[in-house]
Amino acid sequence: MNKSYIVDKIFEKINFANNEILEGEYENCKFINCDFANADLSNYIFSDCEFKDCNLSLVKLLNTSFRDVKFKKCKLLGCHFDPKQAGLFMWAAIPTGYSNGYQLCDEILQQSNVFITPGGIFGTAGDQYIRVSLCSSAEKITAAIERIRESVTSTGNNL
Repeated sequence: MNKSYIVDKIFEKINFANNEILEGEYENCKFINCDFANADLSNYIFSDCEFKDCNLSLVKLLNTSFRDVKFKKCKLLGCHFDPKQAGLFMWAAIPTGYSNGYQLCDEILQQSNVFITPGGIFGTAGDQYIRVSLCSSAEKITAAIERIRESVTSTGNNL
């Protein structure tokens, strides 16, 4: 099933508790005085969005992504966050010479045995980015960086 991509839209005074919000990715959208109480927002992506004076009480958030989202004067009591989904990630633009993040990630995996996530799996807006997980220990992250550095030095690539 294809998910919708909604960009630059303003949602104002909508009761999403009673009216289902279209499943998909929302970019640069504003939600003003909306009611999401008890709504299921699982598998939604919100990028560069703003929630102002909204009620998000008891919202279900399994595999939900909030990227650079602002919450202003919102009610967030009892939100169901999945602790296994917690993590810290870094997004980076791919260097010139690569058509997309998939190409770069494949090269790093083959040459360095380090898995990095291509941003494109999160939607077309991420095609020119990679996402690096910072959820491992400092020692593991340092070792991965060193393997990438060694592969760049030995192959002459300019990652």
